[in-house]
Parts: sequence; C-alpha cells; structure tokens
Amino acid sequence: MVRASHIVGAAIVLLMVLPGMVWGFDDEGSRETLRGIKGVRVVVESIEPEIEKAGLTRSQIQTDVELKLRTAGLNVLTPEERNTEIIRASGGAYLYVSPHILKLHKIPSLFQVDAYVFSIDLELYQTVYLMRNKKRAAALTWSTGVLGTNRDLDKIRSEIKDRVDVLLDAWLSVNPK
Repeated sequence: MVRASHIVGAAIVLLMVLPGMVWGFDDEGSRETLRGIKGVRVVVESIEPEIEKAGLTRSQIQTDVELKLRTAGLNVLTPEERNTEIIRASGGAYLYVSPHILKLHKIPSLFQVDAYVFSIDLELYQTVYLMRNKKRAAALTWSTGVLGTNRDLDKIRSEIKDRVDVLLDAWLSVNPK
C-alpha cells in the first residue's frame, strides 16, 4: 500500500511541476464541420460540491461560456428553441463542457499547499446521418482540452475561457464576419 501511495504522490508532484497539457481535435477537417453553424446549445457538466463551496460553480461556467459565444457572434440556443430554424440550420449543435476538478489537500511528505488538479474538455457535437441506415446520431466533430494543476480556482476558470477562445478561433476561421 505504501508503494501505491508513493506512485500516486509522484504522479501528483509531476503534474504540479509540468506545464498544462493541451489536446484536441482541431484540424482543417474538424474546423470544416463548424462552417455554417449559427448557434449552439451549451451543456455544462456538474461540478463536485467541494469545488462549488470553494468558489467555482457550474452556473459561473455556464455564464462565462455563453457570454464568450454571444460576444463572438455565435448564438446560444435554449432547449425551447429545439425545433426552430436556427437549430435546424446549426445541425443540432451543442457544446459539452466537462470540468473535472479535484482538490489535493496538503500532504507533508509531498507538498505543503492545497492545490487543484483539473481536466477541462470542450466537445462540440452535431447531428449526423448514418449512411448505412439514414438514422440520425449525435457525433463529436470538434474538441479541445487541457490538463493541469493550479492553486487558484479563478485561474482554472480562466483556462475554461481559454478553451472557449480556441473554439471561437476555429469557428471564426470558417465563418468570417
């Protein structure tokens, strides 16, 4: 058991000293799938209660994401707009925001301060038709993400906004104003 805790501790320390890792599905082909999208629904996954108590809430993230999208000219659609022309024109697109944040408490033998390990995923899904049977399905067509550590939840909140900026750069590259 001691060996497993040392491995976990070493992995945490390594995460804390390395810069954040960024990934995504943001190439020319995936950007093309964003062409013509006029609006998206935004779905934010739940946040751990401990993180919400510490000051970063699901509703803050929802507001931040929606504000950035609207400011860039991308409509934010509500569930009530499900059958409207703009939803049909946007291919049923929705942006799934998945913030996974874990608080690491002080461990004297490893590190002396509380910190957060986080993984942020932004995934854009659209309705597609399967060629073999003409059935509709939701498909992931574009994504970005980041993994890192930080002591400050506001900086993690900024990381989420930065991921939205990556989406907007991709969207604007095929939908110039």
